[in-house]
Amino acid sequence: MADTTQLAQLIATRLCHDLAGPIGAVAAGVELVGDDISSMDTETLDLIGASSAAATHKLKFLRIAFGTAAAVSPASLGELENVTRKYLESIAGQSGPPELMWATSDHLVQLQDGVGAGAIQLLFNMIILTVEGMPKCGALTVAVEASAAQAHIAVTARGPKDGAVTVRADIIDAITDPSAVLPSARTAQALYAVALAHELGGALSMAAQDNEISATATLRPRP
Repeated sequence: MADTTQLAQLIATRLCHDLAGPIGAVAAGVELVGDDISSMDTETLDLIGASSAAATHKLKFLRIAFGTAAAVSPASLGELENVTRKYLESIAGQSGPPELMWATSDHLVQLQDGVGAGAIQLLFNMIILTVEGMPKCGALTVAVEASAAQAHIAVTARGPKDGAVTVRADIIDAITDPSAVLPSARTAQALYAVALAHELGGALSMAAQDNEISATATLRPRP
């Protein structure tokens, strides 16, 4: 398991990698235009617009996943589904973003009230892990249950109906036994999510079966 400093460095590396693509595309589009804005054609304008939108959507999602708990206010809970949809669109390949089935707003409110904003951050990390755990994700389901005794989060990614299903075994291994995994840019996300779950008084698990991969967290509500 990585120490705090190493894990912070690896997460920072990951964030830079996630944002390098769309920001670089914006810069490339601006460079094509140069000093003569009248020379901008429709293709270049579309490139700049799409890339800047992708960077914005990624930033909104990643700010919740990796920022402070203050990044998630009670008023923003109703916006989480749209933030997630836009994030999935920003990272989608040629097949398009997965179909999203979202948890009810009441359950999200109960989760945050019972466990704290850190539970929403953990949820967003679990979304990242499941989508990366199954690169050809066709559908993503987010389920939340919270009571006075226990809170439960489950995020499940299902593969496409047709075609081979690929699963990232290294992500599952890092969550299952963090102490046995070599910290790296590829495993940092999983190690961070495990540490976050422990801070919330709970545990995180992940497993693959047939054509789906699921991340599950069981958390203890605050006294």
